[in-house]
Amino acid sequence: MRLFSISIVAVAAILAFGIAPQFAAGADNFFDNASGNNWDTTANWSLGHEPNSTENAVIPVGETCEITSSNNAAASFEVYGQLSILSGGDLKITAGSIVDGLVYLESSGKLIIDTSLTIQSNNDGVIQLYGITAEIKDNGGGEVLTITNTCVNDEETCSVDIRGAGVISLNLVNNGAVIADVYGVDPPTPLRLTTVGKSGNGIWGAEIGGDLQVEVVVTGAGHWQIVDTDSNLDQYSRILIEATCDALCGTVQLNNGVFHAQESFCTGGNLTWASVVGYNDENTAPTIRVETGETATFKGACDCTS
Repeated sequence: MRLFSISIVAVAAILAFGIAPQFAAGADNFFDNASGNNWDTTANWSLGHEPNSTENAVIPVGETCEITSSNNAAASFEVYGQLSILSGGDLKITAGSIVDGLVYLESSGKLIIDTSLTIQSNNDGVIQLYGITAEIKDNGGGEVLTITNTCVNDEETCSVDIRGAGVISLNLVNNGAVIADVYGVDPPTPLRLTTVGKSGNGIWGAEIGGDLQVEVVVTGAGHWQIVDTDSNLDQYSRILIEATCDALCGTVQLNNGVFHAQESFCTGGNLTWASVVGYNDENTAPTIRVETGETATFKGACDCTS
């Protein structure tokens, strides 16, 4: 009877989230918004208190949890609904986590990575930044964040995407997708890759008028792309290269927008540069701009670091 009971619990977890728990760093603490959406409200949590640095915070499907205060911590999180880190809020995590839903950082909200770790998805998850100081950062110790694009069980392709407008200031291994896709923000707000280098085999891109600003060296087999065809042609997407990136292996695909190299750019991968039918049946007009004295080299003999 005891074994049967354990099996029922496991099946319930699979039905609720689509997966069995992968790596809870500590006890699971489930959010159920019994008394609103606030992370700080103890009645909202299954363990009777907000998560602490030894617990795994679980946000189920259909639930939205909001963080508006500072100095919050969890060992890890599993987000199947929505976790919103809003103005003045922050959350520190120290172990591998799952995002199958949405982690939303607004205004000055911060996600702090306290130990080198991986955020994975068993479906498709998004970390959305929306704000000039919304930030994914380390805790001052050079911690590395890896995002994945392949399911653990290898049965299907899954992705963790970081999207929007804000700041990524830690050492990021992008094996998922990093896409600038927020425009119309006042003041205009790019998605900035800053402070320390980035790497990986995922996608670096801009869509629907987004502005990806590359302020640090990026290496690896990542693919660079501006490929959306549905955006208003008055809102051109842009990838701006502001640091020398000459150890790349991935492809470049431009169907819209502007690829602007202020410093030298070199990749061993192919360039696909082609107009397509875009918004209102107008042809797009992708542009490559290179500053005087710099070069942009595609399918080149670069110092390719995969």
